[in-house]
Amino acid sequence: MAEHSSMNYVAPIVVGIAGMVRLIKSFLPEFIKTFKDKYLLEKRYALIYFSNLAYSIRRSVLLFSLIAGSVTGMVVIIATYYNSPREYITAIIGYIVIVVLLITSIVYKYCMEAQTRANLFYNLWKIGYTRSELIKIVNREVFYFYLLLLVVPMIYIVIIIGRFIYYGQMTMMFSCVLVLIYVISVIISGFLTRYNYRKLVIKGGK
Repeated sequence: MAEHSSMNYVAPIVVGIAGMVRLIKSFLPEFIKTFKDKYLLEKRYALIYFSNLAYSIRRSVLLFSLIAGSVTGMVVIIATYYNSPREYITAIIGYIVIVVLLITSIVYKYCMEAQTRANLFYNLWKIGYTRSELIKIVNREVFYFYLLLLVVPMIYIVIIIGRFIYYGQMTMMFSCVLVLIYVISVIISGFLTRYNYRKLVIKGGK
C-alpha cells in the first residue's frame, strides 16, 4: 500500500526474515514431528529421513534466513540501479556471488552434519537395511531439504520481483534469469550434497 520506492522494501524484507525464522525454527519441525508421529511410525524409510530432515531444518535457520534476506535485498539493489549501467552490473555480479556462497555454505554444513550420522547408518545396516535402502533414505532426505530451500525463500523472491516488474523497473525476461540463477544453484548443490552425504555415511551393505 506504500508508495513504490526501493527503500520501502527494507522493512518488509526484515519482517519476512523474522517470519521465516519462526516458520523454519518452530512451525516446520513441529509439523514434521506431528506428521511423523501420526502417519509414519510404521514406515520403514520415512520415519528415518523425516527425523533427520527436522533436525537439519532446525540447524539451518540462520542460513535459510540469510538466503532469503540477501537474495531479496540484492534484487532490490539491482532494480534500484536499473538506469546506472556500472552499478547495475556490479549488483548483478554481487547477486550471483552471494547466491553461490550461501548455497555452498549449505552444502558444507549439511556434509558436516552427515559425518555425525555415520554411526546411525552403520547401525541401520547392521539391523538389516540394505545399501539400496540406505541410499533411498539419503536421497529422500536431501530432496525434501532442498525442496524447502528452493520453495520457502522463493516466496519472498517472487513477491519482490513481481513488484518491480509491475512498476517497470525489471523486465520479465531478466527476472526469470535471476530466478533461474537461484534455482540452478540450489539444484546443483542438492546433487553435490547427495553425492557427499552418500559417500560419508554409506560404506557397507549390499
